[in-house]
Amino acid sequence: LVLGRIQASVATASLLAGAPALGEVRLEAPRLHLHVDRDGRANWSGLGGADAGAGTAAGSDASAREPGTAPASWSLDGLAIERGELRYTDARSGADYSLHDWHLDAGRIALPTPFDLRTRFEARRAGVPLGRAQLRGRVTADPAQARHALDAVAVDAELARESGPLPVALTADRLEYAGAEDMAAIRGLRATVAGLRLRAEATAARLSTAPVVDATFATEEFAPREVLRALGIAAPPMAGPRALERAQLSARATFAE
Repeated sequence: LVLGRIQASVATASLLAGAPALGEVRLEAPRLHLHVDRDGRANWSGLGGADAGAGTAAGSDASAREPGTAPASWSLDGLAIERGELRYTDARSGADYSLHDWHLDAGRIALPTPFDLRTRFEARRAGVPLGRAQLRGRVTADPAQARHALDAVAVDAELARESGPLPVALTADRLEYAGAEDMAAIRGLRATVAGLRLRAEATAARLSTAPVVDATFATEEFAPREVLRALGIAAPPMAGPRALERAQLSARATFAE
């Protein structure tokens, strides 16, 4: 972890109360590398301590905590990241994904109260550009309950390809993860790419053991020839000039390990 330049302020009285209240925290050019080794050990495990996130209710007596435990509560007036880099690697699978030129702006953070988030970045896999994206949404994070969600999601992206960037627009009502239930879900996903508009929903159960994914999707009526042309794919031989002129798809699929 390289923080680069950091700017922050803190209310001294809040430290004495055991509930640090920080002003806006601004990080310039931070670099963060998350790594999982061949034995499945993550380099961020245990950073919060055994009781991190558990805390006590706001307003509780700070002296009741054992030395070294996490503060009862904390808050930030805002968080900003400029020109950051975030990398994730996994020695077991060889995965190597990273975000470059990463910018982030978040509103007041006082977990588990929801806060607004905006971010933009360039994504790469093993150093090869995948594309650029801008994302905004409303975050709910409750580490103590292992429940996390992103609501009112909106993404505008450009996927990298040899023939030129491919624009993609995506919105979703909700992305969620519930650790106690060992599940994740995508609600109300809507995407537009290469003239194709689709809607989708998906849930994934038993994530840590034997994942089962149940998904549905449907498209609006579209012109397959135009979609193939936009994707740079040559159309197959057709019986006549009106073949693949109009189509509409819907499906449900279940995937199990």
